[in-house]
Amino acid sequence: MSDSFDAAPRSGERHFHLDVPPVTGALAAACVVLAGVDFLVPSIGYELLFYPPLAHLQPYRYVTNAFLHAGFVHLLFNMYALVLMGRMLEPLLGKVRFGVLYLLSALAGNVAVAVWVGTYGNPDVITVGASGAVFGLFGAYAVLARGFGAKDSGILGLIAINLVLGFVIPGISWESHVGGLVIGALLAWLWLVARRRSASATRVWHVAIGVGVFAALVGLAAVF
Repeated sequence: MSDSFDAAPRSGERHFHLDVPPVTGALAAACVVLAGVDFLVPSIGYELLFYPPLAHLQPYRYVTNAFLHAGFVHLLFNMYALVLMGRMLEPLLGKVRFGVLYLLSALAGNVAVAVWVGTYGNPDVITVGASGAVFGLFGAYAVLARGFGAKDSGILGLIAINLVLGFVIPGISWESHVGGLVIGALLAWLWLVARRRSASATRVWHVAIGVGVFAALVGLAAVF
């Protein structure tokens, strides 16, 4: 993990290239491989999807479902968004912080689902997909762009459109989108605050922030 952010988000990097950063590439490759495995052996997918009643006994489901997708279009959209955002965020945050951001956002998306259905809805809900994690990347980018004074209304418009679609199109887990977005934005904001207030101990603060957010999410998951 680098001790400081490497550069401000640059709007000129919005276009797609094949030079994919390593963690971004590894995450995308894992999703593609698991899509193939799930197609050939559906029972594996059943073991990895997020289903609240089982997740308490099998907590790995809070993250593993982010590597599954409900069809080719779902996979294609999420992988495009992952690579698009990863190309901007991974060089900025570094490999470790970017990986932490992605995984905690995925976790947060499922915790949000568990909290919602446990409070208001039917627990018989099944979710798959990297959307919660991708929305975490969206949220982090929005915060970092503002923090560094970058202007990128295109990305912010994309976030708004996809957030609204989650509420109006049946079958989309808007809870996962909101949970990932909130935690991604929160992590980025806390990392920025730590960087500005304690440059000499940035790494320690960033680790503490990641551990603290993880602990809070685990606590919520345990309650609901």
